[in-house]
Amino acid sequence: MWNSESGSLIPLTSGLFLLLLILSLGLVNLSDSFLAKRELIQIAEASAQAGTHNLALQSYYESSAVDSVQGGGRIPIDCAAAELSVNEYVRNSALRGAAISITGFACHDNQVDVMLRSYITPIVSFPIFVEISGGRIPIDAAVSAISIFGQ
Repeated sequence: MWNSESGSLIPLTSGLFLLLLILSLGLVNLSDSFLAKRELIQIAEASAQAGTHNLALQSYYESSAVDSVQGGGRIPIDCAAAELSVNEYVRNSALRGAAISITGFACHDNQVDVMLRSYITPIVSFPIFVEISGGRIPIDAAVSAISIFGQ
């Protein structure tokens, strides 16, 4: 009978090393996706703020609106002009060279909501991932901005 088990650790250590390598490459892609999401959120915040800078002047200069603004209230927004400003800002922006699309826009009396989507390519590309998703990772961001009179 053979009682020697020499050489059995080589396949085990090779397999664990391969697993560790794949996990570390996956973490690189995950952290890159997180950073891309932060970049897209910053673009969305800037576009929403650009939208809130469009005041509804007619409503703003009415006596009830002036009283609420002087009391620390919110300033009404011209929603049509806000949407144009958001569209222009997003059209002039890019996420790592990729186009950004507006997936949602909402404007209420004094609030602008913007939802954006873009796609990035992963740093490390796995063949099975390319087959499933086409080699692109979707990145979404949703933000809101409110126009408030400065205190």
